[in-house]
Amino acid sequence: MSIELKIKAISLADEARTIRIEEKRAKAKRQTSTLNSLHSHRINVVRPAARATHLARAFLAGIPYRAVERTTRTNPPAYAASQMLVKYGEFESRNEAQKAFELWTDEPIEKEVPKT
Repeated sequence: MSIELKIKAISLADEARTIRIEEKRAKAKRQTSTLNSLHSHRINVVRPAARATHLARAFLAGIPYRAVERTTRTNPPAYAASQMLVKYGEFESRNEAQKAFELWTDEPIEKEVPKT
């Protein structure tokens, strides 16, 4: 696993925390444009990047996809994760990384068989 990817995940989590603090300050000062801008950045930029980083780390660690995300409302961010896999992993091209990532996300769900 890449230490750089771990640092990226920690930085994104810290960025989201900092933005939430600033959102509270903007709300207290009734600065709606600042609040909306911060909220939009946290939801539309930071959150997807954090999810892609989390999935890329799990992929590199060999953790099954369904152990990482049991249910989801949106498709996994294959493009963003594959870029990270090329940058921090062992893949030579983004296409190769994206194919491997998509295969990983399409793994069947392993159901536990009850013991008889």
